[in-house]
Amino acid sequence: MLAAQDIRQKLVTVAGRLMQADPSDLEMGDGNIYVRNTPDRFMPIKNVARAIYGGAFQPHMEGIEPGLETTRYFRIGNVYHQSESQGRFNPYPTWPFMGSAAVVEVDRETGFVRILKYFAVHDCGTVVNPMLVD
Repeated sequence: MLAAQDIRQKLVTVAGRLMQADPSDLEMGDGNIYVRNTPDRFMPIKNVARAIYGGAFQPHMEGIEPGLETTRYFRIGNVYHQSESQGRFNPYPTWPFMGSAAVVEVDRETGFVRILKYFAVHDCGTVVNPMLVD
């Protein structure tokens, strides 16, 4: 969501410059960026993207990094982020909605455990990238 907000902000900033409109007056819908309450003043998002990639040194890109890429990191807000605890480091702790099961064989004499099968299921919510899920 944070990354999408960054990209949206860049799109409306550039579209605002190209259409000579305040970015706070712009809305997105149906593949277009348009001026609120003025449906005949719009620009297709693909045209704005083309202007971002193809016009990196044009006035509409002044002070804006070219491209529509961003990297953001989520930091859960209600967890104490300790730098190191018990020799482990986890700056962004999250907990999965998942379950695991193992079928094991235990040697009663030695206590050696051999994993025969291991299963894991994970509720990933809305799948954005099916290849990553696979």
